[in-house]
Amino acid sequence: PRIAGDFNDWTPQPMTRAGDEWVFVVALEPGVYEYAFVDENGTWFVPPSVAGRRDDGMGGHVALLVVGGAR
Repeated sequence: PRIAGDFNDWTPQPMTRAGDEWVFVVALEPGVYEYAFVDENGTWFVPPSVAGRRDDGMGGHVALLVVGGAR
């Protein structure tokens, strides 16, 4: 799968396999980010089990990621 969000200008980038999980590593400034996954057929999706999943207003879904700052 690939991942795209407002942190990478919605350009799908490949995820890598780490054991039983798929991961994508990127350095982010504190803030709130939207993202979605893209499958091998080019279909955008966010599984119902993903925390922060919400309607994107266009018939699909995005997930929210909140990145906090150092305390």
